[in-house]
Amino acid sequence: MICSVDIHPDGGKMATAGHGANVGSGLLIIWDIKNVWNEGYPTEVRSETEKLASIPFTKCVNCVRWSRAHNGRYLVTGGDEPEVTIWEYKGTFRSEGSIGSNKGPALREKYTAVHKLYGHQMDIIHLEWSHNGWFLATGSLDGKVVIWNARHFPDRIAVLDENCSGHTDSVIGLSWDPIGKYLATFSFDKSVKIWQSDDWKCVKTITEPFADSARSVMFSRMDWSPDGSFLILPGAMNKGGPTAQIVLRKDFSYKRDLVGHRKAVICAVIFTSYKLIGNY
Repeated sequence: MICSVDIHPDGGKMATAGHGANVGSGLLIIWDIKNVWNEGYPTEVRSETEKLASIPFTKCVNCVRWSRAHNGRYLVTGGDEPEVTIWEYKGTFRSEGSIGSNKGPALREKYTAVHKLYGHQMDIIHLEWSHNGWFLATGSLDGKVVIWNARHFPDRIAVLDENCSGHTDSVIGLSWDPIGKYLATFSFDKSVKIWQSDDWKCVKTITEPFADSARSVMFSRMDWSPDGSFLILPGAMNKGGPTAQIVLRKDFSYKRDLVGHRKAVICAVIFTSYKLIGNY
């Protein structure tokens, strides 16, 4: 099962993470997606070259994220254990052809674990780099949000928990404001909290849209609009039906939502641009 997907900043490759082949294990795969839309690219060649890297884990990987501020040089993973791993891209190489195969060597990438971050007591559910690359936020089943100094790992800047009006249950979603002022966090305590990054104080707690929500999902992945003017919150309910709530930045009001799903919404993604390939 795939638990997390993220596109590299240059749009040429994709990371997928989740369960591995063995029970309880995890797997991270880096895919070459430059030729996905190229109809002239032979399928038999594509199957040999599209997998750029495959990294096994002893536990399931719940989330993977590239650092856009570093042009995709770093990515971070977290899963069914308390540690967070920072990976660094170390270049490409030509792999040997597989045994019994008549196909030549394929391009592969090397990634090295350069930092292990320890600050949680339970599984990591979600993690996000800030857009400026200064911070990394991690959320866990232990109810804590840890803010790491991404310019000087493994230093911690803040721990957002019950002692500072934080969540009282597992944190299952995080999202950085693209402008850099706010961090939104979602929890099993049926609340979303908005934290300001200059002093790490909670400036807004939103509970009403989630009062009737069932504890039936493991993730609740939010997203801000590209200009930071609004935030989409999955996991909300309206008159007994699942919705995604729209929160306005200017006053954190939430009078509108997105209706149409029959089961709980677990993820919201706002696309900033797209490229149409092919003809009608």
